[in-house]
This record gives sequence, structure tokens and C-alpha cells, in this order.
Amino acid sequence: RYRSGAGTLEQAKQWPTYDCYVSTHWHEPEAQDVHAFFVRKTDDGLLAAAWFTLDLLERKVLQAGHKIGIEPQRLQSKLVACSEKHALHVQDPSLIVRMVTEGAREAVEAGNPLPPQLTKAMELFGDLSEDECTMEVQYGEDDGSSKKAPRKVGFFTRMLDRLF
Repeated sequence: RYRSGAGTLEQAKQWPTYDCYVSTHWHEPEAQDVHAFFVRKTDDGLLAAAWFTLDLLERKVLQAGHKIGIEPQRLQSKLVACSEKHALHVQDPSLIVRMVTEGAREAVEAGNPLPPQLTKAMELFGDLSEDECTMEVQYGEDDGSSKKAPRKVGFFTRMLDRLF
């Protein structure tokens, strides 16, 4: 599952980036429940991963977390669980950096709370900048006045919490 002594967050953010994943519907207008995974890999195959769930329509970062020393099979299990509703595909790491960084800014501007683990999870980005991404991410409705009901914690959120 996890290998103790695999490194610290400070060390992990220096590891090379690896396959990063995002929900295939991230670019659709009013996208909700977008999963993003930012991954780094050691030479011996261990992974450090940060994961995020965003509601781009409501301008919210719903969930964030990270782990260091993950076996690749464990990450695959998490990816499979997250891809049941929307498929995930490999994407440039800079898109995940932009999506999460801008998403957090949008959430604060909209008065939405941020998950407690967000800052630590974002540390895994290291020196990568959102400015390196050439793709645009759309947040909110065109007029920015969405008034949907609060999101209920469902099966997938509970499963993600158990997996890590």
C-alpha cells in the first residue's frame, strides 16, 4: 500500500512528474465533480500523488488530499474508483496546476470554503506554475450567479476517503 520512509513532501515535489489524470468532461461548460490527479514518481517506482475534486460550475474545490510512497497498484485502484462516473485521461501536469490553483482562487472569490488539505496537496506541484498551461478552464456560469443546493457527500466521496 504505502512504503514508510519513502520521502517527505519536500523531497517528493522534486521528483519527476508522472502521468497526471483529469476527468474527461473538465472542459465542458458547467462541469461538476471533476477529478484531477497530480503524480510524481521516484526512480524506484514509488509515487507521490495529490488528488482534487472540483465543481467548476459552483466554483468550489470539494476535496483535496495527498500521499507519498504509494505503490502504483494503489493509485490505479483510486483512478478506477474515480472513473466510474466520468472517465479519466492523462493530461499535462500544468493543466492540473492551473485547474486547482485557479479553482482555489475562484472559490475564495465566490466565498466558498477550501478543503483543509488543499494547501498541503498543492505543495506537490513544486515549482510548476499555472502559467505554463496553455489551456483555459471555465468556472461558473456565464453570469457567475449559480444558486444550486449544497453538494451531498455520496458514495464516491466516502470511497475516496477510504482508499487513502
